[in-house]
Amino acid sequence: MRTFFCTIFFILNIALLSYSQSKMPRGYGGLNLGVSFPVSDFPSTDPRNQDAGFAKTGFRLSMPFAYLFKDNFGFGGILFTQKNPLALPEVKNQYGLPSNVELGSIPWSAEGILAGIYFSFPVDTITRISLDIKLMGVVVEARLPVFFVNAVYY
Repeated sequence: MRTFFCTIFFILNIALLSYSQSKMPRGYGGLNLGVSFPVSDFPSTDPRNQDAGFAKTGFRLSMPFAYLFKDNFGFGGILFTQKNPLALPEVKNQYGLPSNVELGSIPWSAEGILAGIYFSFPVDTITRISLDIKLMGVVVEARLPVFFVNAVYY
């Protein structure tokens, strides 16, 4: 009797697993980590450049997601954050700060969300490839660096 129930349980599990794997997914979520390279005048440490950002290589984190309400229509978005630290020795040299001054900072940063309508059109249901189209709006909060100056007197 025990073998009979184990066999039935095993067959039902195989059937459910293969059925669940054959359908196109209703949604997804992900996590992306990467490097944020400053470009143009953003990484410049030239004291004559008014647009110099003194930014160094930082990181970027994003979390894409989507969910289909109907077969081809749903909601999707991306949450993201990006941070680029400052080249503090170059800032200290540009402003001629003495050696007894310690300089710290909060980095350049940007956080935001993209959200909107999500369309998905299956191209091949066997390999589960689909064409996705997203119409999104964005809200971004960008922050300038904040400096902390601590003068050490002996």
